[in-house]
Amino acid sequence: MTISLQLDNVTLSQRLTNVSVDVSAGNFVHLLGTNGAGKSSLLSVISGLIEPVQGKVAINGTAIKDFTLSQLSQFRAYLEQSVQTTFSLTVQESLAFYQSFSILPNQLESALEVSAFLSRPMNTLSGGERQRVHIARTLMPVWQVMENGSGLVLFDEPFQGLDFKHQHLLCGLLKTLAHKGNLVIVSQHDLNLCEQYADYVWLMKNGKLQAADKTVAVLEEKKLREVFDCRINITSDSCGLRYFSTSPI
Repeated sequence: MTISLQLDNVTLSQRLTNVSVDVSAGNFVHLLGTNGAGKSSLLSVISGLIEPVQGKVAINGTAIKDFTLSQLSQFRAYLEQSVQTTFSLTVQESLAFYQSFSILPNQLESALEVSAFLSRPMNTLSGGERQRVHIARTLMPVWQVMENGSGLVLFDEPFQGLDFKHQHLLCGLLKTLAHKGNLVIVSQHDLNLCEQYADYVWLMKNGKLQAADKTVAVLEEKKLREVFDCRINITSDSCGLRYFSTSPI
């Protein structure tokens, strides 16, 4: 089974207004918008944890409300924006708590590089190290499904706290998972990462979806300036690769 997603006039009081979009399996979608634009709310609705007051969210044509949370957890990986870590469990114990095995598959370890601090308590890690563990913890229970290309990945600002290297390693992993047939949707703020890795972009403002299309069609100066209310310039190098710079209006 592959995952396709359909949203029809999804509304959430004071957070989302008539959001409609369809996206098929095998795509890496980047969700962009200012703080408070509704990105986290939209991911929460898609995850099945919040029910909209109006409209419908469906996976492969079946309303998400018809799935139990147990059923969703078998193929859906959802990483919230803020994950608190107050326990003194080691990284290995933390991973084992969510999954019967605590050795990361090679592809996960290559992207997240957590094996070097498996024996350290979670509350002694840096913010970026903890984020990498949380990402591993989120993916491990559904890793076999992801390997088979039949999963749904929803990550809310997964790059926060990550250094440049691990931002790219994670993007590469998520892009690979998408092209195996999984549907991957992440919210984030870096236009250059989006340009380099996204297949599709959803652009949000004030709870409304302003654009949803292939990356090159959405990442235009005029559209971005209207949404982010700042000066955004696109330049290209000699190879035709585009780069984004920002400044106040």
